[in-house]
Amino acid sequence: MKKYLIMTAAVFVLCGLFAYAETASEKLNILKKKRSEIAMQMYNRRMKMIEEDPKLKEIHDKIMALHKELAIRLDNDRELIELGIQVKDIDVDIDKTLDQVRKEESGKDKP
Repeated sequence: MKKYLIMTAAVFVLCGLFAYAETASEKLNILKKKRSEIAMQMYNRRMKMIEEDPKLKEIHDKIMALHKELAIRLDNDRELIELGIQVKDIDVDIDKTLDQVRKEESGKDKP
């Protein structure tokens, strides 16, 4: 009951903040924060349910075992390995190019 009262109070506080928000960007930041907090509450609730319910825990364990088996099989595919290497090589090129762009931009800023 106490948890619901706290959550209700938090909603009223957030609503009050929305009413006094001066800009759309402030309102957007508040909404993003609220969404993040609710997403974390959902995650925590799911984890708690899995921990407390033996049937859910059993299902979760089966899913995780299947996920691990799937990952192992996919990671052993030669074509996927080669594609992964290509992605890493491109990431290195992107980082180098970004460094060059930053250097060029910092050089332009100096008179």
